[in-house]
Amino acid sequence: MPCFRHAAALVLLGLVSSVVSADPVIDGALDPSEGYTLYSIFIDVENGPQNVPGGTFGMHFDAAGNLSIILVEPLHLNDNTFGLTAIGWGADSDSGKDHTLKSLLGSDDAQVQIFDASGAVVLDINLDYISDAGDPGKGGKGGKGGKGGKGKGKGKGKGKGKMGPGGGPTPAPPTTPTTPTPPTPPPFGLPGEYRSLGVIGGDGGVTVGSPADVLGWGTSLDRNFNALGYGAYTEDSPATDASYTPNPDAPGWIFPIIWEIKIAASVFDNGFGGIYIPLVHASPNKLGGNKIYPVIGGPLSTPPAPPANPVPEPASVLLIGGAAAGALAVRLRRRRG
Repeated sequence: MPCFRHAAALVLLGLVSSVVSADPVIDGALDPSEGYTLYSIFIDVENGPQNVPGGTFGMHFDAAGNLSIILVEPLHLNDNTFGLTAIGWGADSDSGKDHTLKSLLGSDDAQVQIFDASGAVVLDINLDYISDAGDPGKGGKGGKGGKGGKGKGKGKGKGKGKMGPGGGPTPAPPTTPTTPTPPTPPPFGLPGEYRSLGVIGGDGGVTVGSPADVLGWGTSLDRNFNALGYGAYTEDSPATDASYTPNPDAPGWIFPIIWEIKIAASVFDNGFGGIYIPLVHASPNKLGGNKIYPVIGGPLSTPPAPPANPVPEPASVLLIGGAAAGALAVRLRRRRG
């Protein structure tokens, strides 16, 4: 039943209400204390195996109605090891492909679509995984931004100096030397700085909606390089073993590939219909082709009792039906075609 199985990637309104716990911090890491409702993920790999287990999906509405989403890829599919210390790559992988930092730069992104209650796509974004911040690249996938208007201004000024006692203009007072203004850095960062450019650069972009709809984003490799201070590991990741034992020189290094994003409540003015993750570009991965298709499975965590004013989250058993499901079915048929 491939049609139904892929349709499960759409999370529709259910009967379970929001989790009462700490709101997630959008930093590219999954903390057990965060208030995500977690679900198992199965991955279909392009030109590779299907139903690959081990991934995790989570979502959480805060009190203001903003939606946080997190996606964790299974380590046996993809990871943050590269260079000479890569684990499970090259001859040891089904794909036979090596893994370097360059493999992750300028290629990997995750597409996320948000539906309203009528089944309309109100937000369609691609989230950049990691980029050279000094080289914004393609400037984003998907929709084309409008061209800014050009403005021309002409100004003429005339001034006459006052006549001094000697009949000539009064000399201007001496000017105070000013400190030169330092050059403005590039809008994303400096060359050689590696970070996720979210939806505003690299492989990120907005097809439907606005960048302003995205309140924040984070990826695990961005966190490794920047928040955790491991920016020196650009040739070889911290050495580890097949069990991903932490390296004493970089004990906080996050080995799983994690995507995290926060969506503004204003996106749901017409009600929340669901979330669909059409694909994640994982080029390369350990198992097959460059595209992977996440399929949301059963819950990994049980939400507590509903609060007084519940904000809907997905039901324990995902419901496929209604306008949003119909809209998804059309997209799936087009994709298979």
